[in-house]
Order: sequence, then C-alpha cells, then structure tokens
Amino acid sequence: FYLIPAPEDILNLFPIPQPPFTLPSHIDVPSRFHFTPNPATLLLNSEISLKALNSSIVLDLMRGAIFKGMDAEDKISSILEQLNQQQNLCPIYPTTSPLDLQKLDSLDLPHYDLPNIILLPSIAGVFTKCIGKTLFVNPGRLGKEYGGEFAILTIHDVDGVSAELK
Repeated sequence: FYLIPAPEDILNLFPIPQPPFTLPSHIDVPSRFHFTPNPATLLLNSEISLKALNSSIVLDLMRGAIFKGMDAEDKISSILEQLNQQQNLCPIYPTTSPLDLQKLDSLDLPHYDLPNIILLPSIAGVFTKCIGKTLFVNPGRLGKEYGGEFAILTIHDVDGVSAELK
C-alpha cells in the first residue's frame, strides 16, 4: 500500500510538493505500507513508471477551460493532452491546491521521460484514458464528498509477469 498525502490532510500541512507522512517511532507500521511524497514517482518491476499527484488538477483545468461542442469524455481527453503538451502536472496557476512555487520542477513531465501511468484523483469522474504512450487513471473518491481515493492497479505484461499496486 502506498500512502500519498493530499493538500486537504490535516496531518500534512505542506503545499505541493508535499513530503511523505511521518509517524512517531513508537507506532509500528506493517512493512507493506509505504509513505511517499506528493507527487510520487514509483517504478514497478524495474520497467513501469508511475507518477501520482494527489490533487484535483483535472477539475481545476476543466473549470478554467472553454469547450465548445464537446462532451465530457472529449473534455477530459483534451485536458490530459494539455498535461502532456505542457510537460507539467500543474500547468495553471492559481489552482485550488497550495503550491510551493520554488519547487514547481517536481511537477515536470519531460517528454523524454514520460511515465507509463499517471494517477490523478479527482471528483471529475472516474476515468482511464490512454494519451500517447501514457495511461491516465482517476480512481474516483471513496465517499460521496470525503474519504480520499483508493486504487488497485494490476498490470500484466505479455510475458505473464504482473505487478500489483495498492
């Protein structure tokens, strides 16, 4: 399990990019729990790269864009294309999430090193979209308004090797 902080967390009051959660040393955490920063970069099976930003940037971009004659599916695809073209997980400012402007390079998505999967939780609706060679995933929310997000990704390659990310 990978636990990524969010700007709304009361236990991690840092702007994005956020450091991983820290717990007092007397709290024993099972080894299957991994605390990552926000955004997080993970490498699965030494081949599959995943980037996760725990912020509703998709909704921010949709609110700031003007779409004419597009349905919701096309709007989301257009927003994700913009993320790829802008080479940044947060191509607009201001956003609804607090940002540390001194560390914006941690949100970069250089074309020579695009991740295979980008996880972008949002209330904009559950989706998986392949844009170029990158799979964008919005797992949706656990509850109607609160509760955070939860995703289980199981990845199978052509050789039958699989990786599971919770």
